[in-house]
Amino acid sequence: MFTKRPIEYRRHLPHYQHIGATFFMTWRLFGSLPKNIIIKHQLDRDRYISTLRADQLSPEELERAISIAHGEYFHRCDEALDYSDTGPNWLKEPPIANVVVEKLRQYDGQYYQLDAFCIMSNHVHALMDFSIQLPECEDDFQQEQYKNLDEVMQLIKGGSAFRANQILNRKGKFWASESWDRYIRNEKHYRNVVTYILNNPVKAGICSCWTEHPYTWSREGGL
Repeated sequence: MFTKRPIEYRRHLPHYQHIGATFFMTWRLFGSLPKNIIIKHQLDRDRYISTLRADQLSPEELERAISIAHGEYFHRCDEALDYSDTGPNWLKEPPIANVVVEKLRQYDGQYYQLDAFCIMSNHVHALMDFSIQLPECEDDFQQEQYKNLDEVMQLIKGGSAFRANQILNRKGKFWASESWDRYIRNEKHYRNVVTYILNNPVKAGICSCWTEHPYTWSREGGL
């Protein structure tokens, strides 16, 4: 469940780190999207952002417009992944998908609370609440003991890649280097993201109900 406590912490801690926030994460297999598609969507995003004028927008409006542009870039890439007929799709194999589930579960309750996930054939969505690392009293917070999002993603991607390559009897990059991350702003955003994650296999035409997809899960058990 989304909590407002991370927002309170961000009033005092470095904002760019989004200490204790809830994150919507997406990462994909290496080679799952052609470079020309990624470059096209990047150019479209950057071209739009370059048209925004700070002298005509308030800081809040500018931030929101940029956020929308990044969101549109993500949605276009995610849609391309859903319907891609090229590149690897190792995650559709149960032994490989189970490796990812095990790695997500490994750090659940330690560095984050895992609220939802969906494993597609070539990418993964996950919703992670990092507020469990925050003490009840803000004065007790110790930066050196906090595991940032990028550190946790390295553990998840690195560990799952190593084991998956063993199972596949292959060497080389398993995951693409970049991941998409969005921090959850409020309760409505949280609900929208849960719905997006659970409905991904339905939207892609894999099943008619999210519960039919074996690698879709929500802590709350539904939309």
